[in-house]
Amino acid sequence: MASTEHKDLAAFIKSVHSNLRKESQIYGPETAWRRHVAESDTLQKYAEAMQKLATKHWAENVADPKKNTKCRIDWVKSQCWEYFFRGGIELFWDREVNINRKITNDQSHSGISTYQEWSDSENSTSGLSDGLICSNSELTPVDDKDTPDLKKSLNKHCSMKPSTKFEKSTENNLQISNNEHDSSIVQASHREDCKVKLLDVGSCYNPFGGVNFFDVTAIDLAPSCDGVLQCDFLSMQIGQEDVFSANKQQVEQLTVGSFDTVVFCLLLEYLPSPEQRYACCKKAYNLLKSGGLLLIITPDSKHVGANARFMKSWRYVLSNLGFMRAKYEKLPHAHCLAFRKCFYKRVATRWASLQKFSKDDELFHSDTNIFIPQDFTTWTREDTVECVSGDKKADVNFYNELPYT
Repeated sequence: MASTEHKDLAAFIKSVHSNLRKESQIYGPETAWRRHVAESDTLQKYAEAMQKLATKHWAENVADPKKNTKCRIDWVKSQCWEYFFRGGIELFWDREVNINRKITNDQSHSGISTYQEWSDSENSTSGLSDGLICSNSELTPVDDKDTPDLKKSLNKHCSMKPSTKFEKSTENNLQISNNEHDSSIVQASHREDCKVKLLDVGSCYNPFGGVNFFDVTAIDLAPSCDGVLQCDFLSMQIGQEDVFSANKQQVEQLTVGSFDTVVFCLLLEYLPSPEQRYACCKKAYNLLKSGGLLLIITPDSKHVGANARFMKSWRYVLSNLGFMRAKYEKLPHAHCLAFRKCFYKRVATRWASLQKFSKDDELFHSDTNIFIPQDFTTWTREDTVECVSGDKKADVNFYNELPYT
């Protein structure tokens, strides 16, 4: 049973989301967002409420074995650990190469064909410093019109090479956490300079800051603690270098292709329009290195099939953007999704091209809109709610309960 404080904090958070969506329909999403960003007192109160919810109430629920909840922070850490340090990146590299060959009908494709072959070749020929994964110097992936030797194609765009010196942990049940004992295990299991460069968007209180194998850049509209930089991700620029304010507390620009992982934890449902959610995902795509991960956690307390259409539409849009879904998991109060930025964009878009959707299903009418059920709820100036009828009817109670983890 949630405490009174827990309910009050959650009610305030939901009221901020609700008011922002309402103003978006009345004034338009861009105007509504500008008005929202200007409300410094509300933003600060929101940040404080989120931090208290996460560090006190959600943490208590995670610690209670009777509630069978899973921590969203641990989910992100485990995905990154398995992908970057336990062979996941090699597995998806080889899968992508195989799919690309099938698409081009080029079974006799010569040259580098697996992650390990490319990595070994890089070790013997390149003098570049060690890093996690390849980093593109351009906004777009390898040209889909060509099927060149992978080594030549990727070396042209790489500023970092994949390291083959990761040591695999022999502990099958390794628990990755922030406590001192587990941190020492992680420290011993990989090189100090092999860290996952992670961008946490909407970070609030920098929950990943103490994770040993993360190099974190934490940003938020209204940081609730030191270590989190102020940034409006929607208006932030992407360029050839990082740009900060004079006091180094605000992010104005981040470098293209500079992150291994971008995390959207309870972020997309905050934004009032499908176009703004897509804009955030596109920015994540451009900030990620090829082969990098976009990790999305979005709240939903319903059963796994209740909003499956929305999750499939997200996959459809992100596939067309250049992402391949690497993992999906439904927790009791959230959907957890991992998407990999493909080296070959056509490998990602292939899944979308094979889908067959009803012409009446507007979730799939556009590949530049990311919908949530509230998008089908109409607000009026009298603050009443009108649901769309028929099959398009939205459940206005979706997200009524924020996730406990």
